[in-house]
Amino acid sequence: MKSILVIAFILKILICDNAVYGADTNSSSTPPQEEYYNPHEDEYGLILWENLFLKVNTLLAETKKLNSNIADMKTHIADVNQKIDELTKIQQQQGIEIKQIMNHSQGMHNNLSKWTVEASNGSSPLSNSTSNSSLNWTTILRRMDGSVDFYRNWTEYKTGFGNPPDGEFFIGLEKLHQLTTSAENIELKIILRDWEGEERYALYDGFQIADEGQNYKITILGDYSGNAGDPMAYHRGQQFSTMDKNSTAYNCAQWSEGAWWFHSCFESHLTGPYKQKEKAFNRGVVWSKWKGFDYSLKYAEILIRPKVKN
Repeated sequence: MKSILVIAFILKILICDNAVYGADTNSSSTPPQEEYYNPHEDEYGLILWENLFLKVNTLLAETKKLNSNIADMKTHIADVNQKIDELTKIQQQQGIEIKQIMNHSQGMHNNLSKWTVEASNGSSPLSNSTSNSSLNWTTILRRMDGSVDFYRNWTEYKTGFGNPPDGEFFIGLEKLHQLTTSAENIELKIILRDWEGEERYALYDGFQIADEGQNYKITILGDYSGNAGDPMAYHRGQQFSTMDKNSTAYNCAQWSEGAWWFHSCFESHLTGPYKQKEKAFNRGVVWSKWKGFDYSLKYAEILIRPKVKN
C-alpha cells in the first residue's frame, strides 16, 4: 500500500511540474495556481477501490456458484421430467391393463351368471359324451393342425396367444386362474383324438390353478373319470414352467419344447411340438396313459365349466 502511495505522489509532482514549466509563458501573465497533494485522500480512494474490487470478486464468486446450482437444478429437473414421462407411460399401460381386466371380469361374470342360470334350469346336464359341442363348456386350449407355435415364453403363456375361438390357441394362465376361481367348483374336460380317428376323453370333477405368485400351480385336480387314462394325476400340485421360467429340478420346458405343469418331467404334455401324421410316432402332443410317450396326438382340447349340481 505504501509503495502505491509513493508512486502516486511522484506521478502527481511530475504532472504538476509539467503543467507549470511546460506551458507557454507568453500566453498569460497569470501564474498557475499552486496545487497541493493530500496523500490521505488518495489512500482513502484506494481503500474504496480495493473494497469495490473485493465486492466484485465476491459477486463473481457468488454468481459462479449460482450458475453451478442452476445447472444442477436443470439436470435434476430433466431427470424428474424423464421420471414423470416414464411413470406416465406406466400409468397409461396400467390403465389399459386394468381396463382389460375389468372387461374380462365383466365377461366372466356374465358367463358365470349364464352358466348358473342354465345349470339351475337343468338345460345343460353333464354328458359323458366326448363330443366337444357340449353346451356351456369354455375351451381354454386347442391343438388341431400345428398352425400355432406353442413353444413360447412366460409372458405369452400368461396373457394367452393363438387364434381363438376356432383355431389353435391358449387362453392364458391369468385368465385361467380367474376362471377357475370364479366359482366354487370347476370341472375339467380333456378331449383327445389320434391319427386313426379314435376319440377319447378325461373328466375331472374339480380344477383350480393359483395366481402368478405361485407360478399358476394346480391347487385342485378332482377325481378322474373317462376312457383316456389319468396322466394328469402326476401333475397335481405342480407349478407351470416355460422356456424362460423353470419351476422344476430339470429344464423340462426346453427339453420338451413346450410348457406345462411339469414334474420331472411329464406324463401328459398337450403343448408339445405338433407332429404331422407321418411323424406321429415322435414325442410331441402327449397323453401317455392312452398312446404312450412317443405318440403325438392329432387333436387335443381342454375345456372347463362350473360343476353342475345334481
